[in-house]
Amino acid sequence: MAGRSQDRCDKLPFVTVILRGRLRFWFSLACSGIVLWTCLVQLVTVGELWHSHLLSGITSRIFQITQAQHLGPREDGAVPAPSPFLPARNYTSNGFLRVSCNGGLNQMRAAICDMVTVARFLNLTLVVPELDKASFWADPSKFEDIFDVRHFIDSLRDEVQIVKRVPKRFRQNYGNTTLEMRPVSWSNEKYYMEQILPLFSKHKVLHFNKTDARLANNGLPLVLQKLRCHANYRALKFTPQIENLGHKLIQILQKKGPFMALHLRYEMDMLAFSGCTQSCTEEEAEELKRMRYAFPWWREKEIVSQERRLQGHCPLTPEEAALVLQALGFERETQIYIAAGEVYGGERRLAQLKAAFPRIVKKETLLSPNELQQFQNHSSQMAALDFMVSVASDAFVPTYDGNMAKLVEGHRRYYGFKRTILLDRKKLVELLDMHQNGTLSWNEFAEAVQKAHENRMGRPTRRRVIPDKPKEEDYFYANPFECLCDNTTCDDLLAPRNSSEGNGFTNLEAQRAPPLTCTGISKTKPITNFPKNENPNSQNQHKKMEGPPIYSGIGDLWKNSEVMLPHRLVPPPLSDQEQSDRHPGFQSAAGIPNFGSCNRVGVDPQPLGHLQNDLVSGDVFLGDEAEALRHDSGLDGRLGRDDAFVGKPLPEGVNGGRQ
Repeated sequence: MAGRSQDRCDKLPFVTVILRGRLRFWFSLACSGIVLWTCLVQLVTVGELWHSHLLSGITSRIFQITQAQHLGPREDGAVPAPSPFLPARNYTSNGFLRVSCNGGLNQMRAAICDMVTVARFLNLTLVVPELDKASFWADPSKFEDIFDVRHFIDSLRDEVQIVKRVPKRFRQNYGNTTLEMRPVSWSNEKYYMEQILPLFSKHKVLHFNKTDARLANNGLPLVLQKLRCHANYRALKFTPQIENLGHKLIQILQKKGPFMALHLRYEMDMLAFSGCTQSCTEEEAEELKRMRYAFPWWREKEIVSQERRLQGHCPLTPEEAALVLQALGFERETQIYIAAGEVYGGERRLAQLKAAFPRIVKKETLLSPNELQQFQNHSSQMAALDFMVSVASDAFVPTYDGNMAKLVEGHRRYYGFKRTILLDRKKLVELLDMHQNGTLSWNEFAEAVQKAHENRMGRPTRRRVIPDKPKEEDYFYANPFECLCDNTTCDDLLAPRNSSEGNGFTNLEAQRAPPLTCTGISKTKPITNFPKNENPNSQNQHKKMEGPPIYSGIGDLWKNSEVMLPHRLVPPPLSDQEQSDRHPGFQSAAGIPNFGSCNRVGVDPQPLGHLQNDLVSGDVFLGDEAEALRHDSGLDGRLGRDDAFVGKPLPEGVNGGRQ
């Protein structure tokens, strides 16, 4: 017994040594894990702070590889398409730029594009913009409720870093140094380089609380102008929910034939803001006045409605719009989509317009209440649907040149100079009054209206530049001609620069896309069996109408069309003198201005008397359809920034990637 006890005592030190070794091993392993985890957290934090796009690019690439391995080779042997996005741009950020956009959907859209451009040339990290929730519309929608955030970030990652929020660790270290301010309106890049950039040395986060019209229309370097286009036409993509419903609206309309989108901006907020009370009752005029005084940021309070109307600063009334459309030659059976919110005065004010054009529809009449339920009380999301339909329409007619009208006009120019009738409201008011008081007969009135709008069809043209009066000159986003031509041509068109190009722009290399041709672009079906012209002298029309209507005008031009080519970029020919006067610096051949147009595959330019073929000149391809079109056309997915619609090949030694 004593011997066994002695053996156990001899074994105890050995067991103790084993236990201690195991404890040391596990303790070392735990410490190593803690150290590695701490290092990983630090790396992720640093990466989020300075190189968020590098990490996101790696993760997205890993996802693509795993997806490819999971899916395996395709049965048809086709190689999966590469990512449409370029690698992330690697740069040291000077700080974070937060922006709070103000206004309606399209005002905010333009502001977002401007802020992307500002962040790019100041080498900043842009925080996903905040949308206006406190304006007249009180729309609670966030950026991600309207736009595809992931697409927005990825499509711009080769230009600017974009994060969803300022990193938490950075907020803790620099949260108290955020500077809130509003930039000076219509500023050029010198202002931002000299006045804004130095602020980031002290305030690592700047918050712009107003963003409307904070970047100049003209005088900016060409690469910055094209970046604005890239942000507008490629990066800002609506959410799948909005796009799907918008496409459904477009398909419903197209099945019934060609259609016009009428942006009838006769809404309560516009009338109150502008002070326009034409054809309103005394009670309605007083209601609009009270509303104008209720909003302190609407500066003008006392407004004489008639004076403003005679100056052309009022939207056309529904009754005036009906007469103008008839004078332009649009037939009674024309399908018209009202791209607007609730018309002030309701159905009473729409009665004459509907009597003249019975085929008037709205999204509320084409879609079921269940389909629109998710967008109720979200005016910006509703406006997004109208925006899509307006861009895709065969003809677009805005009755007021607000932000939506301007941005839709720019989109339609970008998608091949689709027919956009830009109403001269000042001239129209004069003609309407003369017709109503009997000075002009119906034939004379219609002829005068058509003549006044012969050159207001959205044709290629320069922007009007008014030095020191940026609010009165043509808006960049309504006519971004820098994005519709090649670099050499655009340099000739740009106004004298007040910028310091070359200072801080060494990495802004212009990249050329392959030339766009019409090969592979499907053609729309011929449109036939249009209703016969009808005399507008019915009991529902104005009493002063006399004689047979003139239907040889603009509206009548969309019938008898044989073949319509989507994205046609060939405008009607101009005389050599007119070409020289209107587009100095442009090269012409046989009277056709060189706007970087697509190669004419069996398509001859049409004179002004046959613009109807252009009226339905093509569909607008959004989302995946746009990618397919650009792939078929030889574009590299960066359409709109550098050489959109450029009809010249790449220079030798230059490829589609970053140099």
